[in-house]
Amino acid sequence: MRHETGRPGAPKRRSRTANAHPSPQAHSGQHPPQNQTTEDISKTKRQLLDELAWMRVQVSQLGGVTKDQQESLHRVGQSERRFRALTDNALDNIALMDAEGRILYESPSIERVWRISVASPGRRTNVTFVHPGDQRRLGRNFARSLRQPGVPIRGNYRVRRVDGAWRTVETVTTNLLLDPSVGGIVVNFRDITERKLAEEGLVRSESELRLLSQEILKVAEQERARIARELHDHIGSELAFLQVKAAVLAEHMKDGPGVEQEVTELEGLAERMQADCHRIVMSLGSTMVDDLGLIRSIEWYVEEFERRTGMSCAIDTPVGDIQMEKGCAMAAYRIVQEALANVWKHAKASGADVEVSAKGKNLIVIVSDDGIGFDRAGIGVGKSLGLLSMVERAHLVGGTLRISSKPGKGTRIVARLPLNKKQPEGSHGTETRRKTS
Repeated sequence: MRHETGRPGAPKRRSRTANAHPSPQAHSGQHPPQNQTTEDISKTKRQLLDELAWMRVQVSQLGGVTKDQQESLHRVGQSERRFRALTDNALDNIALMDAEGRILYESPSIERVWRISVASPGRRTNVTFVHPGDQRRLGRNFARSLRQPGVPIRGNYRVRRVDGAWRTVETVTTNLLLDPSVGGIVVNFRDITERKLAEEGLVRSESELRLLSQEILKVAEQERARIARELHDHIGSELAFLQVKAAVLAEHMKDGPGVEQEVTELEGLAERMQADCHRIVMSLGSTMVDDLGLIRSIEWYVEEFERRTGMSCAIDTPVGDIQMEKGCAMAAYRIVQEALANVWKHAKASGADVEVSAKGKNLIVIVSDDGIGFDRAGIGVGKSLGLLSMVERAHLVGGTLRISSKPGKGTRIVARLPLNKKQPEGSHGTETRRKTS
């Protein structure tokens, strides 16, 4: 009679555990107790559950690693997209080359800026589009970058675009072959044609302005000389004639009551007018520098400055009379004039010093004071016109002028003007030093 499993009255199946591990009772032909079989099955379930839990932990950890990898890949992709957006839209172009000059990478912006296709990796750089006059310098700079890893090498070159137009590029080449993250020579280059044209335009404008300033100063000096001659030849002679006539009138009217005093006052007025006329002629400077020379003219002006202002001014002129072009001599005289005028008007100084000396092929003119000083960056254009005129006068004769000043520290002006190479015969330079108070 056949029995089915799971039905009432059906015989019990042996567990696999019991068959796999027969007990002593099985060898003796006896069946194991029912409670022992149940305990073995319970232990097996617990083991399986522990193993399943451990496997779940491992799978969870693997899932975490996969998530981190995905986030890393996302960040890398985002950085790459950002980098491509920058290189595609930048004004600068970037190229990466190897030591042989083969192109490893070119930024896509080269197509927009230079109207050429991006070079395929491994193609050698074509230098034929570089101006022939710049190719040798380009090669020297590339060789220099190979010798100096990590040092940026700058250069400007003329480059022909595909439409035939010549453009000027500024490049910065850095050898990063030893950097494992780069492994190449990085070249940044930018089209600076418009900037170069603007710079050349500024240079031309500055040159034209200097020529204009030179012409204006020349005309001004000619006008000063004309006025000085008119004052000396016409007004001066007329005043001298007036003075003689007043003396004759006084001689003829000695006995007239009160007339002698009036005539005496008239003579004094004529003398003062003649002195003023002489002073104006001298201060105009053009004829005085021609007649007296630069050193004596400066000494006279310093004396006149002290008399009119009451300010102490020391002068040191150890060079004596020296020969130089009239333009240079007039520039030195005008610089002393303008510098002392600024001392009187703005410095609030108690004294000033003027020094004129020769050093090599240059005439050195120094004017300093103990006044309040100033911050040159903070003064307006209107107040700096005098300073600008001194700088311009020095530049027009091929010299330089340096202005040093600090608030509360006074001001020092140093002009360096070119001298003639030849000294006049018999002139060895006499020393003149005077201190006035």
